Amino acid sequence: MGRKAFCWFFCLLMMAGGVWAAGSDFEIGEISLSAETWGQQQATFTLKNVSVEFKTVIAGAEVAFSDHYLSPVRKTRAVVFLEPEQSADVVVPVNIPGNYGTCVVSLNLSDVVDTLDAVLESQVFHRQQFTLTFPMPEGLTKVVGEYLHVPAFVEKNDYYDNYFGRAMTFLLANGRTVDEVASLTGCDIAYVDNAITDYVDFGYFAKTPDGYQPSLMVIDQSQVQSVRSAIDKTVASLVGLITTNMSGYDSTIAAMIVAGTLTKDPDNAIDPGAVLHHKYPVVLGLLLWDLLGREFVNNGEPFNIFEGSDPCNAQMGDFMYLVSGGADDVGSSFYYYLHTKKAERFHTGIGAMPILCDPRYRDLRERNKYVNWSFSREKPAVFHTYTDDKVRAPLSILMDGTVPTIEGLRQAVDDLAASTGQTAYGRGARLWCWSLVVTDVMNQLERDGIVVMEGDGLYSLTKANLKR
Repeated sequence: MGRKAFCWFFCLLMMAGGVWAAGSDFEIGEISLSAETWGQQQATFTLKNVSVEFKTVIAGAEVAFSDHYLSPVRKTRAVVFLEPEQSADVVVPVNIPGNYGTCVVSLNLSDVVDTLDAVLESQVFHRQQFTLTFPMPEGLTKVVGEYLHVPAFVEKNDYYDNYFGRAMTFLLANGRTVDEVASLTGCDIAYVDNAITDYVDFGYFAKTPDGYQPSLMVIDQSQVQSVRSAIDKTVASLVGLITTNMSGYDSTIAAMIVAGTLTKDPDNAIDPGAVLHHKYPVVLGLLLWDLLGREFVNNGEPFNIFEGSDPCNAQMGDFMYLVSGGADDVGSSFYYYLHTKKAERFHTGIGAMPILCDPRYRDLRERNKYVNWSFSREKPAVFHTYTDDKVRAPLSILMDGTVPTIEGLRQAVDDLAASTGQTAYGRGARLWCWSLVVTDVMNQLERDGIVVMEGDGLYSLTKANLKR
């Protein structure tokens, strides 16, 4: 037999039992998905270690969506330990969330030393992808609307980063049955039942004598339009008042500097009044949210949108809302107030708030443990301190005439909640409305040159404790 023929024979012999991976340390059987539908699926295959070494393999699955305005991602993995010449039947969990568009399931097999280490590109010895398509059912958007919005933090939550979760919530809130939810969204009843159980356990839904109802404010497009004119009127009024009041604010700051009660250095880290030189966080955080926002949303009282939860799990209680409408019908501003034994602070901003969560955040929540989180380095927060004594006088100037302006809108939102039988979740309606107002006001003030955004528009303000 010639050398070339022998090589072909050898390769065919080796491949008879499966696919050899790069490096010839592994033999991989055919990889298959248990089903190409939403839900908990499995990728299964046989893996053989054909080397003389002990091997640890991480089989990681990533599910990602495209071609839709929501793009949820799910990552799962399985770990396999193999002795030399040992084979194993590998089962990798694959979680396909309820979303539409193109779904790509990527499976990467990595030869690692320690499962606690980060997986390096050089350790991947096999890749395989499955491309699935989930078309939007005809008529669904006519019932629920093309865009369904939730608060900024919740939009990254596993429950509401996908269209099905939002559509199911909207449909149940509007009296649809489980069968109708399944029919309209294009899935089977078992998937809806399982989802409802999860949402009940997390606190988003409640069981009632008539079935299941979302425990949150749900607002449709017609209801948005019913208060739209009042929102626009309030925004215009606030922009006008703040613009007019800004000259008095500037005069007050100048007088405080002359009197020696305020530093003239905007970056002075010792004087808790230095924040007053930074108009954007003052107007956004101290005025619109910490003063007017408290009044509008919670009748003047401090409020924590994640009481008993955290930004990672994002269970917002009766501050939660879902809105059917266009991009201009929801705000991108947020306010997260915290009062602990060590400090009183709040985080606020315009736009997305990228955060880093402890990977165990779900498990920690279930065990009532604190969940560590931090701002993403890609969008760091700007930190300021303040005291009530330092900011009271300048803020009173900015605030002049604004309270009567917001009272009519607050009543209109309360009437909306009452007319839809959702008075219990009125604070969710108020939070939705106020986030929209703040977003529009800040954007207009920035366009007019009244305020200038610092950094990425994300701020953390801590009340200084000068007695400590």
